[in-house]
Amino acid sequence: MFIHKKELLRPVKVLEPDPRWGQIILEQYAGADSEATALNTYLTQRFNTNIPEIRDLLEDIGTEEISHWEMVAELARQHGVVVKMRDAQGNPWSSTYTDVTGNIITDLFPARHAYARKSTSTRCSLNTTTLSTSLRTSSCLPR
Repeated sequence: MFIHKKELLRPVKVLEPDPRWGQIILEQYAGADSEATALNTYLTQRFNTNIPEIRDLLEDIGTEEISHWEMVAELARQHGVVVKMRDAQGNPWSSTYTDVTGNIITDLFPARHAYARKSTSTRCSLNTTTLSTSLRTSSCLPR
């Protein structure tokens, strides 16, 4: 069961709204390696184990991903874009991003790689604590 606190895990305040950044942020909201994919992967996987501790852990991780998803949505909204289940290029989010075979180890292995891809090979890293500063100097904004 989930309990919704009507506040974000971390406050989000955009000082200089830029719809171009908002569009980029939608990738993190509903792209292939997005928070939507992560939360659905973990919450679906919790049904594929009979081990209560693992089920609880997967539910806790999935719930945490929901809080990340909320923050990303608020960040995109404050940048002036309509938050929707589409990536930065306008492609709809797909449940195929969360392919589940029933083997938790196999299915969660790609999630680990998704996090590695986001942290090491993305064109622009979105660090919400330095975002307002990086907006003025970033070379990863769409032209």
